[in-house]
Amino acid sequence: MRKEAYLLSILLTLGSCRGEAPLADEQTTIEYRIEDGSYAIVVPQQEGFSQEQTKQLAMKKAAELAKSYGYRYFSVEQERTVQVARTNQSPGANAPRNLYYEAIQSENFGREQIMQESQQYPELLPAYKLIIQCYKDNPPASAIDVCETIKCP
Repeated sequence: MRKEAYLLSILLTLGSCRGEAPLADEQTTIEYRIEDGSYAIVVPQQEGFSQEQTKQLAMKKAAELAKSYGYRYFSVEQERTVQVARTNQSPGANAPRNLYYEAIQSENFGREQIMQESQQYPELLPAYKLIIQCYKDNPPASAIDVCETIKCP
């Protein structure tokens, strides 16, 4: 769970540095491996998009991910709506500080109040999360053919 939260925050921070809103196909997604053949895909819901459109985009991203790893089929093991955080800060802008060290370096040893930077809280956005299991061949009946979801050469 910690790894998931860490990846979400890094990817969304990097995605927020783009300057303009991404198009649906270029939207920032979070994809990570859970175990061999099992992956998670998180797609933040864009402004003006319905939950159903976001789900369709997540399915497309799942098919692209499965194909990129050489799989022909995938099945959705779990799907749900989640929330992701987006900040407008550059990476590392609000890194934790060691106030004790700063007090010693300033040679006042904490006698003066160290000004705290204003804390900016991230914006929470709805997102759609899929956990998929991928198969090269002999998929279960519920599996989806990658080539039915995206174009295959």
